[in-house]
Amino acid sequence: MSEARHITPGPWVAAHVDSQKLPIFPDAKCPKPIRIGSSVGEIADVYYTADVAEATMRANARLIAAAPDLLRALASLADLVSCVEQPEDAAIAEEFDRACRNAAQAIRRATLPFGGADCKGCT
Repeated sequence: MSEARHITPGPWVAAHVDSQKLPIFPDAKCPKPIRIGSSVGEIADVYYTADVAEATMRANARLIAAAPDLLRALASLADLVSCVEQPEDAAIAEEFDRACRNAAQAIRRATLPFGGADCKGCT
């Protein structure tokens, strides 16, 4: 997880922002976006349009705000799993392997620099 050291340390929090103070939404007609921030500054703004419900925007903001905790928890589990013996039951072993691959892929996706070989669509 060498790239993980570049992630803004958590915790991250989500809070509504006055849309009139954002350059992309200079008028009051826009619903208030949710800003993701940390003790060291702003991370991202999450907003919605007519196509995205406010409940979806809020759920997206909560997920983004939880990202550092989720990455740390997944990396800890992946480290622990490497110490566990392969299950004897074939079906459980297959699911175990799939879960390990999915965890490794998610960690890689979260920690690759933009433009990395596995980063489809990143620019």
